[in-house]
Amino acid sequence: MKSGKAVGPDDIPVEVWKCLGEAAVEFLTSLFNRVLESERMPEEWRRSVLVLIFKNKGDVQSCSNYRGIKLMSHTMKLWERVVEARLRKVVEICEQQYGFMPRKSTTDAIFALRILMEKYRDGQRELHCVFVDLEKAYDRVPREELWYCMRKSGVAEKYVRVVQDMYERSRTVVRCAVGQTEEFKVEVGLHQGSALSPFLFAIVMDQLSEEVRQESPWTMMFADDIVICSESREQVEENLERWRFALERRGMKVSGSKTEYMCVNEREGSGIVSYPIEGEYWLPTNLIASLLRHHFTLLEPPEPLIKDIQKRIVNFFWAGQHWTRAPVLYLPLQDGGQGLIDLLCRVRTFRLQAAQRLLYGEGLAWADMAYALLQRVEDL
Repeated sequence: MKSGKAVGPDDIPVEVWKCLGEAAVEFLTSLFNRVLESERMPEEWRRSVLVLIFKNKGDVQSCSNYRGIKLMSHTMKLWERVVEARLRKVVEICEQQYGFMPRKSTTDAIFALRILMEKYRDGQRELHCVFVDLEKAYDRVPREELWYCMRKSGVAEKYVRVVQDMYERSRTVVRCAVGQTEEFKVEVGLHQGSALSPFLFAIVMDQLSEEVRQESPWTMMFADDIVICSESREQVEENLERWRFALERRGMKVSGSKTEYMCVNEREGSGIVSYPIEGEYWLPTNLIASLLRHHFTLLEPPEPLIKDIQKRIVNFFWAGQHWTRAPVLYLPLQDGGQGLIDLLCRVRTFRLQAAQRLLYGEGLAWADMAYALLQRVEDL
């Protein structure tokens, strides 16, 4: 566990155990063995502090635009990591799950999806994708559904009871700018901020989607983010309804406003057509510069580089004789601006184009070349 983390209600940071060295190992081993044997953890571990983190989008006065994170005991988190290690030895998660899995990351999912899109684009064939977003996924997981999924995944009954004990009589307070609320019980959902919650959620998603995955094999998941692909719009819509039914009948909910449909090489248009299932559509002009949501954004350019290029562009156009704000340069001509393309998009497009050429080159030397290229760009 990394140092410098916010502490829970007991105010004991993980640095304390690290400083004690071997003495801490012996004490924690004895403590965890007693907890495992009795299937009861200390009452202090059941308490937590809920802090709200703004998502940096939407109205700051809307509660829906905040994410609740629980500050829990660091000692309990160490115990959770022990339990997680035991569960990973007996539970097999499907290959389509890329979230919180060893030797897997978003890079693998991005690479697989972009290769698939390139193949269909080169063959002038349509590829239809739906990016599914679950609404408050962790908070909506029914506890009884979690126990059922753990048992169905082959988890020993003793460890099911151990995890159940982690959620029994759990209490929290909300910390805000003016103080803390009164303590209240938490009786639904997984703990946000828990070390064990990501793997428990992966178990739930694996079991809930077991049947529907067989009917829609072109599917990838990153925790609660799902992408469904098919060769026809009718088929992808049918698969989406299967996923919606499989998830919502067990307590989850698909967010219609954040679930997006995308078509590559649509016959009536060009490039990619992408729009939310509920809401206005968005039309990127080419594949390289498209921004794929749900963890599919690559190679964000460094902010100092953007500011330096913007400064040079302004000086070039205005020769130091005029002053203007950057938005005026990007404003369309018909609106009184200069009609320049946003430099952030230009730099992102250039870097994605260069990285794509290296990614799809022959051999495995592309990685070293890509790193060297990106390092030179950041040093400008």
